Amino acid sequence: MKMCRICGGEHHSKGMCRKCYNKQYYNSHHEEILQQKKEYDSRPKVVERRKKYHRSDGYKKVKKKYENKLEVKLMRKTRQSSKKYVNYYANYREKNRYELRGYHQEPKNKNRRKGLNSTSEFKNRRNTLRRYKMKNDIIFNLSCKMRCRTRCFLRTKNMQKNNKTFKIIGCTPQELKIYIEKQFLSDMSWVNVLNGKIHIDHIIPLSSAKTEADVYRLCHYTNLQPLWAEDNISKNCSLDWVREEIEQTITV
Repeated sequence: MKMCRICGGEHHSKGMCRKCYNKQYYNSHHEEILQQKKEYDSRPKVVERRKKYHRSDGYKKVKKKYENKLEVKLMRKTRQSSKKYVNYYANYREKNRYELRGYHQEPKNKNRRKGLNSTSEFKNRRNTLRRYKMKNDIIFNLSCKMRCRTRCFLRTKNMQKNNKTFKIIGCTPQELKIYIEKQFLSDMSWVNVLNGKIHIDHIIPLSSAKTEADVYRLCHYTNLQPLWAEDNISKNCSLDWVREEIEQTITV
């Protein structure tokens, strides 16, 4: 007995079963089949017959039965994440941000949200996602490090953060990534940044700032550079630090 050379089923034609043969035929004649279908669907009799069927009670019953299926309901929910709905909700939030802010600041709603966000399940899910993004997403990694460093330093100096971090830095996270990458040495890469082997260092240390204006000036992105972790630790807060490799080339 002959068998299909692809799936081992019952032989039909050209060494294949009916299913495999039809699949291969469709793939090799895809454009011709679509053209024939288009020509058939555009015939006046076919168009009239389809319109008549759509007006019938039988079609309405089938449609209603289809729409009540669980899969269709789930499919409708996923559509809400399309661009149309995202833009609609973004515009709505922008127009009604003061009303929404007031709603979320009400004690009952504030406590409800706080209670939901304090559950162990929510915290575990949030922390897992954060750890994954810190190891795989360079923009997220850079943003978190910059925010944390700026916030912690201002807190040690008893200063209030009056602006968003990247407005203080003077560029977007994407622009900062490009600026840092241009300063990479031959053996540096973003993988080392994600692993913690490379630090984003302030050329003039933040600790040298004496006034609030100095802090904001030193937080600017032009005062940042990529530095190996060992070099950054040895540099600490010194202003006259020079990389060992540079010192060796100077002495030679």
